[in-house]
Amino acid sequence: MKARRRLQIGLALSFGMCGVCFSQVIEPALETITVKIPNLAEEVKPLKMVLIPAGKFTMGSSAEERKSDPKSIAVPDADWPQHEVTITHPFYFGAYEVTQAQWKAVMGTNPASRIGEDIPVNNVSWNDCQKLIEKVNAMGIGKFRLPTEAEWEYACRAGTTTRFFYGDVLETDDLEEYSPIHDLYMWYIGNTVEEESPLPVGLKLPNPWGLYDIHGNVWEWCQDWWGKPWDRGPQVDPIGPKTGTVRVVRGGGALGYAQGCRSADRRCDFCTPDYQVPHIGFRLVREYEEFSCVNNFSLY
Repeated sequence: MKARRRLQIGLALSFGMCGVCFSQVIEPALETITVKIPNLAEEVKPLKMVLIPAGKFTMGSSAEERKSDPKSIAVPDADWPQHEVTITHPFYFGAYEVTQAQWKAVMGTNPASRIGEDIPVNNVSWNDCQKLIEKVNAMGIGKFRLPTEAEWEYACRAGTTTRFFYGDVLETDDLEEYSPIHDLYMWYIGNTVEEESPLPVGLKLPNPWGLYDIHGNVWEWCQDWWGKPWDRGPQVDPIGPKTGTVRVVRGGGALGYAQGCRSADRRCDFCTPDYQVPHIGFRLVREYEEFSCVNNFSLY
């Protein structure tokens, strides 16, 4: 009931609070496509994808932001220090996290812990994601993969430089305290109860590029092996280490602290490629056709 009351408050605020901000956030200016997946019912969320433009951004967080992160007790300095990154190629990025309906349409199974057609699929490992991607790539509807860590943060920020795409939100304790601002944009421990987690995609407001649930709901697998952060200079299309033991996850989850849902937050705790837990899902990248065969862009 607590989560439902907070959802109602959030929806009321979204229509009654700061109308200018509301209109700015919900109107994505970028091209979108809908990828037709065989056997996906018409009444469920489609595989809608947003064309993310090439560009530059500042990846990582400031020393002050990293110092305030409560997770640093367990994962010291997990965020990248701030540095410039250039993304040289546009790419399509899932407007939503991959749903259970989409997973079932491709794989014929549903490993999720809380059942619902438009709820993100979870309990899927990085290796499981590769199996789905292999099947989708065989359908002749494009070349799909997981996002690199840099692509993920670039798309999440959508041109913003604050801790969350909607601001710094310094008026709350960054842990489990309820915030009406956070409630407009993400599911986290401040507005979610365990038995109702994760939540259906698309209920919160999107970022300026039209991506929903990019903060919170479920953590999202990235393509990269985990690399311990260090003060690195400007990067062009970084893809992480060539080898490793754990993969990167991004975005935070519905039962996590608000701080862990920041744009720069990154984790690797126990995230071996075969790791399956209820709080991790994923979203897809579809390569932009003009760049899908560029010889100098490949992923390990």
